Amino acid sequence: MLTDLHTIRHGWDDEMWNVVEGYMNSTADTKPIAVSIARAASLVGLSKWTIRAYARAGKLPVARFGKRVLVPMASLEQLVRDATRK
Repeated sequence: MLTDLHTIRHGWDDEMWNVVEGYMNSTADTKPIAVSIARAASLVGLSKWTIRAYARAGKLPVARFGKRVLVPMASLEQLVRDATRK
């Protein structure tokens, strides 16, 4: 079962959510274009297995380079935006 980010957000304290929002609002000079599955999971407070499940289900577009799978920051940001609108 996939975890709903909106539900998880309500379990976070304000400081944790501000860190995620601050990262997503940082300048292009400091923000990577894409991050690993593990880093993406860490940024939104989900497990890497949940992030992989979202990718497999087509809910989170990813970039594949051989065996390496990267999550574009734009995809991760959109996932969070979509979850917070519900």
